[in-house]
Amino acid sequence: LPITSTADMWRTGEYPRAPANDGERIAHYKEPTKGSLLMIGLGIDAVDIARFEVALQRTPRLATRLFTEEEREQASRRADAAAMRAARFAAREATMKALGGGLGAFDFTDVSVDTAPDGRPSLRVSGRAAELARTQGVSRWHVSLSHTDHLAVAVVAAA
Repeated sequence: LPITSTADMWRTGEYPRAPANDGERIAHYKEPTKGSLLMIGLGIDAVDIARFEVALQRTPRLATRLFTEEEREQASRRADAAAMRAARFAAREATMKALGGGLGAFDFTDVSVDTAPDGRPSLRVSGRAAELARTQGVSRWHVSLSHTDHLAVAVVAAA
């Protein structure tokens, strides 16, 4: 029987094989071309939403140190503000990891997450974060945010 899904591959232990080296190419494979995506760094972070909110309540000025004014205003208008803030904080931490820098490599407000009208997030970097990205050749960012009732996660790819 032909393998039709990833579940079939796991169940049978059979995986598609590359064609013999006779000049054929796998249909979905493309040779890298000038301007193609080159991954420079990848970062992921997870934040416990309740713990993060407690920290923000305990230290009122913390929100000003972590988020841009635009992000703070946006959160104030949302019912899921706690999850939004936690996911955006996770994006900052993931960005630090993608750039290979630790805490203090740049200010938290040097990274912000914008939301397109269709809901897609995009990353904006400035200040020391932008300078660090430039020195590493980063010209594009990809960000994905998600959350459950308890946990917010972010993945950031620097390309």
